[in-house]
Amino acid sequence: MFNAFLGSCIFTHKNNFSGISVTIIYIKRLKCNKIVTKVINQVVFISHQLLMVQFVSSCTILYNKSGIWCTIFVFTIPNPRYKMNTIETKATRKFTPIIWIGLIAGTLDALAALLWNYNTSPAVIFKFIASGAFGKAAFAGGAAMVLWGVFFHFLIAYSFTAVFYLMYVSFISTLRNKYIIAIVFALITWIITNLVIVPVSQIGWHAMNISSILIGFGILIFTIGLPIALISDKIYASPVA
Repeated sequence: MFNAFLGSCIFTHKNNFSGISVTIIYIKRLKCNKIVTKVINQVVFISHQLLMVQFVSSCTILYNKSGIWCTIFVFTIPNPRYKMNTIETKATRKFTPIIWIGLIAGTLDALAALLWNYNTSPAVIFKFIASGAFGKAAFAGGAAMVLWGVFFHFLIAYSFTAVFYLMYVSFISTLRNKYIIAIVFALITWIITNLVIVPVSQIGWHAMNISSILIGFGILIFTIGLPIALISDKIYASPVA
């Protein structure tokens, strides 16, 4: 069985407080440990009750034989300008933008990767992404592995897009500036991708130098951070039709 990644986001609302729990799960084998799963669910439940504070941020990493779970919780009071918790946030308005924002961010990030590695075949780049799940066998594969690479690339891009878009109200309430938020989005993306997803995948940990870190982070600001932050800001700040 090959490795699998799963990202999920849960939004709750109570007493004018907003709560976001973001769970990034890595499963080494496709058999979950029921005890650890119950523990994670209980942590999520307890965290959702912590609504007496203005801002809570924590990260929990659990290890067991089935894999590694990394859970991040963030709670903030929403900015009145951004009406996240009103009747205006119907399903079409709340979730439809994720489709095209994710497509924009994923496409920009893919193009940046191809340009940055212009000496490498695009097929090899996407096979490298697929190797996170299939290991070195991905490089021996054909078009199917390229498609798997494209799939995993956009899966990760859409996961970040969905989480950041749904959490935008919380971020703007705390940071108050969409451009700072864009930088924070890029930083979170870089950290989770390079320090969580890649190391626990079959690609594994690899040494990084300052130059590659700065270039990678800079690329994420323009391909992930700015598109998601600017579009989200415009959507949430716009009046209800």
